[in-house]
Amino acid sequence: MPEAAASPEGVASCASGLCVGATRSCTSRSSGSASFHLPERVREKGDLVKGVAQALKLAIDDPFALQKYARKNAGQRSSGDSSADMSRSTPGVTQRHHNKTPHSKQFFAIFDSSVIPPIAVDKYLVRLATTFKCSEAVFVCALVLVDRLLACQSGQLSLTKMNVHRLFLASLVVSVKYHEDLVYCNKHYGKAGGVHVREVNRLEHILLIALDFDLRIHMEQYKLYEEMLLDLSVIQAKSSPLPEK
Repeated sequence: MPEAAASPEGVASCASGLCVGATRSCTSRSSGSASFHLPERVREKGDLVKGVAQALKLAIDDPFALQKYARKNAGQRSSGDSSADMSRSTPGVTQRHHNKTPHSKQFFAIFDSSVIPPIAVDKYLVRLATTFKCSEAVFVCALVLVDRLLACQSGQLSLTKMNVHRLFLASLVVSVKYHEDLVYCNKHYGKAGGVHVREVNRLEHILLIALDFDLRIHMEQYKLYEEMLLDLSVIQAKSSPLPEK
């Protein structure tokens, strides 16, 4: 079992928990525990990871699928909210992101694989979940970052079969470092994702620049995504063929 990182490249940028609202709100936790308390809901282990995989597949076909789905759910759950409150719960970007000039498509070329990876997205995420040894909540946070990145780039970046693996890997790496106490070095994460450590460093750097180093997630937004992903995992389970006896 790999040891936790002691070098700067493997140290979390913040290990104090999920950020709620415009300022950081940290929860006290023991070392190695989950980064924040999940909303109470009955579910099976791995459901959120399955939901994230399903969401990524949908986003490849329709870049705005997750935003449409989440806004629909937000409207059903919070029909009485003001537009200001809704903007915190629905996926998208803040005014800070709107004010930034989108990067060119060439800027994001680093996320493209030379060929379509042979491993399916769902199997890839299961492998990451096994080797990253982080909470499933971090997978949700990583998806929020992917969705935020797609939204703030005004069409300069879209999710494809060529970039989905590397883009989610980078999002998961920065999310783990931001939300978790126990963090491994990038060499470990690179091995888990099938990418050289130098590439992991570059992917992480480009992603942080594109997001303006803003990894904050509102609790309302997290809950919205979690509910959406649990729904997607149920849909996936119903559509998957039963194993042969």
